[in-house]
Amino acid sequence: MSILKPKIIILFTFLSFFASCGEDNYDKENLKEKRTLYFLGCKEFFYIYGYTYGMLGNHSEIIVSRDKIKNKGSNPERDLIFKDDVIFYKIKHDSLYLFVSKKINIPKRLKTKVKIIQKEIEGFENNKVIRVLSFEWS
Repeated sequence: MSILKPKIIILFTFLSFFASCGEDNYDKENLKEKRTLYFLGCKEFFYIYGYTYGMLGNHSEIIVSRDKIKNKGSNPERDLIFKDDVIFYKIKHDSLYLFVSKKINIPKRLKTKVKIIQKEIEGFENNKVIRVLSFEWS
């Protein structure tokens, strides 16, 4: 019985660790940042949320959504979900330009009149991205 007890404790520790690192472990407390975007021509709102999660807070997710802040999770069928800690955006008329490290598929169930344009940019980890963005911004 005494040999079984440490194994149960170790198993419980591992299960707790993996449960805390799951992708569904974000809520308002883990909300890093939020932005509200309004497109005047389309009369539509978009919301950008940045979450950190995981046991050490070392996982990040940025969600671009038509829905206001959610208490838990995101909807992959309607939200753009980037597994990054930074994206850049630009609004131009009825278009939303997203400058990202890796493009993702736009969900088919995302209903909007706003044109979403993703531009993949290398160099997010250093200052190269600043030069590229300043060129794209004009």
